[in-house]
Amino acid sequence: MGSSAPPPVSTYFTGTPAYVRVSWTMASGTPRGMLYNVERYLESSPACCVVKTNGLANIGWTDEATQWSGTYVYTITAVYPDGSTGSIQAKWVRPDPVNPTNFRATVLGSTVVLQWDPVPNVDWYELFGPALPYTSFQVVPPLTQFNVRNLAPGTYTWLVGSFYSSHNAPATVSTAAAAFPKVTVTVP
Repeated sequence: MGSSAPPPVSTYFTGTPAYVRVSWTMASGTPRGMLYNVERYLESSPACCVVKTNGLANIGWTDEATQWSGTYVYTITAVYPDGSTGSIQAKWVRPDPVNPTNFRATVLGSTVVLQWDPVPNVDWYELFGPALPYTSFQVVPPLTQFNVRNLAPGTYTWLVGSFYSSHNAPATVSTAAAAFPKVTVTVP
């Protein structure tokens, strides 16, 4: 690479447990034709999970591989048309996945209405338990309830979890299933 040049001025992060959008700003008067390289690694294990993206024309990039908890270190390098470069480094702490709260069930004859409080930035909720259309069932926000119908008398238990994803993410992110909230009811 060439000589040293002014680095990006600042960085900004917006993300969920499954992805982060990193953006940066350049000083006014920065020449046209700039390209940017981004390198990322997990601070607790620098040899693990390295991602390098070169030749970006925009001042932003979405990292869709943040399924490991912890702090991610990003190095953004501005590559000037003359080959000179300037780099800035910033850290982003991936937020932990959050399960729904206030999971509750209301029995209305042979129907049970399952409800929970919404979770910000979740991509879907997954219900587990008996009498669902499938082994598990996805409920997509803004919905935060599901009606289980035609239940015979008996005791039933359901669990609900929050799932985070993005279009190109290698895996979805949630808490361990053992941490999913649970509700049990008896249908008379």
